[in-house]
Amino acid sequence: MKNYFVVFFLFLVPAFLFAQEKEYYSFEVDIAPTPTNFAEMRRSIVYPDSAKNNNIEGAVVVQVLVNETGDIREIGKYSGDSVFYNVVLDAVSILKFKPAKYKGQTVRCWMNIPFKFALGNKNRSEESENNESK
Repeated sequence: MKNYFVVFFLFLVPAFLFAQEKEYYSFEVDIAPTPTNFAEMRRSIVYPDSAKNNNIEGAVVVQVLVNETGDIREIGKYSGDSVFYNVVLDAVSILKFKPAKYKGQTVRCWMNIPFKFALGNKNRSEESENNESK
């Protein structure tokens, strides 16, 4: 019985390891994933109150794995101020993509999605101060 188990196990492990599909990065594929509902995602973003109250602005980048059907399969690395973390995750969860292609086949692909958080009234107040001084 032990011999059968060992032989069976030796065949299963390599099969399992090789059955996993390769994941690419956007610079490796012929066509990178492209968002199909970007406008909807932008409308869903609400500037965090804590960031507004403390005049926090900044850039955020989140890495996502887009699968062969254009859905986000996994969220990877996040860089940027943590005050924007939940807002970015909520926004990313809405996104749908046209999947990446490599050699004519749809493939899983990691890509970075940038966000820029800026308080709009900051520039307006500077402009009004400049106009008043003239």
